[in-house]
Amino acid sequence: MDLDAFRAQSRKTWDSTAAGWEARRAFLERNVGDLTDWIIEQIAPAPGQVVLEVGAGPGDLGQRIAELTGPDGRVISTDFSSEMVAVARRLGPSSISTGHWR
Repeated sequence: MDLDAFRAQSRKTWDSTAAGWEARRAFLERNVGDLTDWIIEQIAPAPGQVVLEVGAGPGDLGQRIAELTGPDGRVISTDFSSEMVAVARRLGPSSISTGHWR
């Protein structure tokens, strides 16, 4: 297996699905909301903390965590797919521009 070809195909696949994740955001939130709640409960983010979210997709989890870390905290969200990052920026809270959510 050519790993470079696999990575390129994987990125292309995730990039092509980003618009669907954006269009179906409310549906996805309803269907994964319990999991999101559980993750937040497990990591127990607190005001002022720094949290790294890897594989953030459209950023819904990171946005919820940012609410809990507050203006003195920071959530750093990243994703393999540049299109998913673009969706997260479009859907993100206004704090993205002030640096609380990246």
